Amino acid sequence: MIIDLILDRKDGQTYNARDFYFSVMEYREDVPEAADAITRAMDADDENGTRYAICAYIVMNGYPAELCAWVNGRRWLD
Repeated sequence: MIIDLILDRKDGQTYNARDFYFSVMEYREDVPEAADAITRAMDADDENGTRYAICAYIVMNGYPAELCAWVNGRRWLD
């Protein structure tokens, strides 16, 4: 799940934007709208759009909204 990728980073796992992008793509069949929104923003080199898409995924799936504050405090593009 995409949330696992986010939480892995939050837990201190080494982050690489390219790896994150391709890992998100692996979930296109499960959550196509979220995966497409995140990768489209990353393709556009849009940091704020990427944060927004990740937070939309978090909220839409009922994960703790407080996680968005953490997401918004990180750079997701290398």
